[in-house]
Amino acid sequence: MTDSNFKIKVFNDINNEELKTSWMKLQETTQAFPQMYYEWVEPWVRLRFGNRKLRVVTVTLDETIIAIAPFCIEKKLSVNVLSSIPIHYGDKYEVLVSPDYDYKRIVHFILENIKKEKGFSVVKINQVESESNLFNALKSYDTENAVLINCPLSDFSDLTFDEYFMKLKRNVRSDFRRGKRRIEELGELQFEIHTSEAYYLQHERDFRALYEKRWKDIDEVLPDDDYYNCRRESFLGVLRRNDAIMVVLKIDDKIVGYRLGFLNNKCYYDWKICFDLEFSKYEISSVMTGELIKFLIEKGYNKINYGPGDYSYKRKWCLEAMAMQNHVFFIKKQGIKAKLYINSELKYKDQLKQVVSKLKGNGAKG
Repeated sequence: MTDSNFKIKVFNDINNEELKTSWMKLQETTQAFPQMYYEWVEPWVRLRFGNRKLRVVTVTLDETIIAIAPFCIEKKLSVNVLSSIPIHYGDKYEVLVSPDYDYKRIVHFILENIKKEKGFSVVKINQVESESNLFNALKSYDTENAVLINCPLSDFSDLTFDEYFMKLKRNVRSDFRRGKRRIEELGELQFEIHTSEAYYLQHERDFRALYEKRWKDIDEVLPDDDYYNCRRESFLGVLRRNDAIMVVLKIDDKIVGYRLGFLNNKCYYDWKICFDLEFSKYEISSVMTGELIKFLIEKGYNKINYGPGDYSYKRKWCLEAMAMQNHVFFIKKQGIKAKLYINSELKYKDQLKQVVSKLKGNGAKG
């Protein structure tokens, strides 16, 4: 079979029935990451897409869709950019390709056709996980890329909880044990795992209130009602497929910490995590992480991906310096604007952040 047998078909309507049916079929056969589910992407496109223009690129064979690559066109620094979707920070991206076909070949076929299109100068493919099939396909194509951020990783494959626990540093073990003792002095410690839509709906306001209490003095703009409406629809869609869980820590029935995350390929992925600052001295983060690892091992899972952000509270639960990396890839077309935009993303953005950070530091000292 030659590439001439494949055809490109582009959709601009997220609710197109052919696209929806094919997408939901492919996400099952490819065991896609939950943030690539149709149920996850559709609410954000429908409710919070702004001025972006949807452009879902598909590959067909004999009029059957065998691959889906969701994109949108958005304007950045006066440059039209074809950007991968989901569009939110930390949302992992994949191209869905039927397992009956060679993944790299199909991805390259999509990219070759995208490069011929007009209407945008840059292709930006965001949040690509290192060692994924898409990462390998993009690395073997004419792309430029950079590491976006590290995602610390706990790997407890073939270990009991006690075996894994004893491999951690002594201070991590002490924090966990001391935290449990101190919390139990305050009241009854309750660690719970929930998977029902009803539980999320019942406690959505509690989750939001805890988040706003934690970040109100730090974030200038907290998520609004529209954001939570989208989150509700998308997260409940994944819960219905049994590919998400809610992790809750309570003291005397009061929620003092929660995590919302996804299950994929025997790995738990943190998505949203929040703790009550009033209880930070009680090591509730360590207590919840330890109890979560214990639960996952009992259920046959072997990893935790703590999500974007190389923070110490995540790293201390990792053996050695284990981390997955999320990358951004660029494919440039002709033109000085494209070159300048990509350079700004790959080179100047980090330099600008460093300058701003130094200025803030000097301002604080003054």
